[in-house]
Amino acid sequence: MKRNGKESQLARMRSSHISRRHFLKTAATAAGAAVASPYLSGSQAFGAEAESKVVMGYGLALVQLDPHRNENTVHESVLRNMYECLVAFSRDLKIEPQLATEWKRINDRTMQFKLRQNVRFHNGEEFDAEAVKFSIHRMLDPKTGAPLLSTYGLIDRVDVVDKYTVNIVTKNPDPVLLPRLAGFHTIIVPPKYFSTASKEDLATKPVGTGPYKFVSWAKDQDLVMEANPAYWGGAPKIKKVIVRGIPETSTRVSALLAGDVDIIPAVPPDDIDRINRSGKARIVSIRGNRIVFFHINCRSKPFDNKLVRQALNYGANIDRIISTVLKGNGTRVATMLNSWYAGYEDEVKPFPYDPEKAKALLAQAGYGSGAEFTFYGTQGRVPKDKEVVEALVGELAKVGLKGNLKWLDWGTTVSQASGGKLEGLWFGSWGNWMHDADNSLFTRYHSSSMYAKVWQGYKNEKLDRVLEEARTTLDVAKRAKLYTEAQKILQDDSPSLFTYAIQDIYAINNRIEWTPRTDEMIWHKEMSLVQK
Repeated sequence: MKRNGKESQLARMRSSHISRRHFLKTAATAAGAAVASPYLSGSQAFGAEAESKVVMGYGLALVQLDPHRNENTVHESVLRNMYECLVAFSRDLKIEPQLATEWKRINDRTMQFKLRQNVRFHNGEEFDAEAVKFSIHRMLDPKTGAPLLSTYGLIDRVDVVDKYTVNIVTKNPDPVLLPRLAGFHTIIVPPKYFSTASKEDLATKPVGTGPYKFVSWAKDQDLVMEANPAYWGGAPKIKKVIVRGIPETSTRVSALLAGDVDIIPAVPPDDIDRINRSGKARIVSIRGNRIVFFHINCRSKPFDNKLVRQALNYGANIDRIISTVLKGNGTRVATMLNSWYAGYEDEVKPFPYDPEKAKALLAQAGYGSGAEFTFYGTQGRVPKDKEVVEALVGELAKVGLKGNLKWLDWGTTVSQASGGKLEGLWFGSWGNWMHDADNSLFTRYHSSSMYAKVWQGYKNEKLDRVLEEARTTLDVAKRAKLYTEAQKILQDDSPSLFTYAIQDIYAINNRIEWTPRTDEMIWHKEMSLVQK
């Protein structure tokens, strides 16, 4: 790829984190190698004799399929089998070409992309520069309702240079424009279809350029995709993919062992040995990108007082929950950053468990006899999430924070939070697809973001200034210092209950050849059937 000096600086910034990423790549490779010779059952069909089909069993049901209105990684993982971006992350988290073949920085605010030629959308529309301009401008239009719009707030416009060349212009220098273009709302869509189809069709009938074509889906039913024989990267080996939502964990594991689904993520640690011994499937475990945390409604009592929010963080015995409930399958984090993210430094440490300090903070805030709140939980998103929530309720009760537990499915949680209707505390998790501090801290805590403004009613002007400066400087060292400062502000203000990064635990049918990725993307073009 062509890069000038400033782009090289960005490359150095990202490569400076390769050593932190290396253990992820090594762990994933080792995990894959450990199961390279799966247990084979005589009743299983392999190779050409087997049906070239994979059934996915997710813990979340799909809600809608308009990529510019998507806000979670399960939907992104499904959609990216049908849609594509200009660039993408490779398995080892390096930016690689997708619908763009090369790029270069023209100046601090402009990056030019050469586009892949002879590519068509699944409905026959031609992919070209106008499609890129339409897609990004549609995402930037407030009428579209893109929930992650603040993530892309630096993008000003797309200028068409010629049929296969575009310039993407930002309002200020953007040190992480390439990662920003590698997922979610920068998915490229067909202009004619998205200009004429109904909102309902756009949410239920995807049309992209990807390796799989949409076949059918209705809410609460299976989504079916088929291989795109004309895919520019070559037709996938797996010809049919079925995506199924199975929120209840034990039901999901039973479906895997019965052969009704082939792959399930978020496997509970308690089921690892049983699955490995089954002779039907194997476990692959890798350090996960997703961080579990809990949203706090900062508008309402008792959490309108930051002392109570601090007490929450001191009173949650997260290390104990990781060791007992998760059986060690989790890594404590200080706020919302994994160690391999660009901008991460290890100066800020996680909250220690200090029940006496939690009680003292509550008393100082005027809640010496304790405080009561609603605690919304969900299940099926990450391993043992239900049990983690129940354990947290118990731990917090010990310091005088009584959580009245209510269960919501994830779709309802998102809907209620997006309307500003959830009070108290509720489950959240974040898989940073950009692998950069900006996408964790600005997207979630800057006052312009949907999550801070609508979901939590949170604003900190000092934090806003720090995050704004960090996202517009090309100086690597300065960015790191700014994000360290931002994390210190977050810990002091405690707008969330900060907990742990998950261990990604997948169960995979032995007839499927596949190694999971660290970024949670389940790309079926990377799968094949095991040959006899």
